[in-house]
Amino acid sequence: MQLQRLTIQNFRCFDSLELTFSNPIIFIEGFNGSGKTSIVEALHYLCYLRSFRTASSTELLQFENNTFFIKAEVKNTDIIDEYHTIQVGFKGKKKVVKVNQLSVNSYKDLMNFYRVITVTEDDLELIKGSPESRRSFIDHVVILYNPSLPKQCVDLKTS
Repeated sequence: MQLQRLTIQNFRCFDSLELTFSNPIIFIEGFNGSGKTSIVEALHYLCYLRSFRTASSTELLQFENNTFFIKAEVKNTDIIDEYHTIQVGFKGKKKVVKVNQLSVNSYKDLMNFYRVITVTEDDLELIKGSPESRRSFIDHVVILYNPSLPKQCVDLKTS
């Protein structure tokens, strides 16, 4: 999967932002408070339908707005000319999630189209913490990379 375009409206510090990406690896730089973490948070929200910074989606609304919108256009790098559009709209307490203009009910339905691993300063536990936290993180990465692999691994352990 390669991110091609990101559109954000009324999300955190952005009233309207559109970014176009042409490389598979993206570095985001900017001054403190310029919105770098908000961009990462929007990408995370598109995958998990929740923030890694707050439990309440209403806290993601830009000041004095009651709705936000995030859209990503992604290219499947495994299949030539396969593109997907993922969009999330939020108003009041309701989310509307669509992939290629079709409604989606759960973040699990997004896994076939869009996957994100988010590492923040709160994840120092991966380095400083117990082996269990590292295993849990690796399990999460494996599930996103190949959802059928963990079941195969479990079957191998029990046989």
